[in-house]
Parts: sequence; C-alpha cells; structure tokens
Amino acid sequence: EVDWQIVIQYEVGSVVFNERLDRFKIGEGWLELPVAGVFHLNDDGEIELWRDYFDMATYQRQFAELTGA
Repeated sequence: EVDWQIVIQYEVGSVVFNERLDRFKIGEGWLELPVAGVFHLNDDGEIELWRDYFDMATYQRQFAELTGA
C-alpha cells in the first residue's frame, strides 16, 4: 500500500510546491518519509518536470527497521 498525505501546497505561476508525507506499507508497519515536491506545469496544465527532495538517511533507517536489514 502507498499513501500520500499533502501537508501544504501552493503555486507560483506555473510552479507548484508541496510538502507531504509519503507512506509505504512494508510488512506490518509503515515507512513514513517527509518529502518536498516541486512541479513545473506546461501551458496545458500538465506536469513537465517533477522533483522530489527527501532525506535518504530517514528512508534507510526506517527501511532497515521494518525489514530487519
């Protein structure tokens, strides 16, 4: 399972910024990763560029805890 929880989102022209919590079900637990996303939209309102920023150490620590790796 995957769950994306948007904390806050706003736009400036054709750029959309959001802060969210990306959640991934692994075994019986959830890996919860805070993410900052930046989306650039074209003239048709479609995403033409998508960047996500997160802390890899947070991901690795939780993944190891959930999988025993």
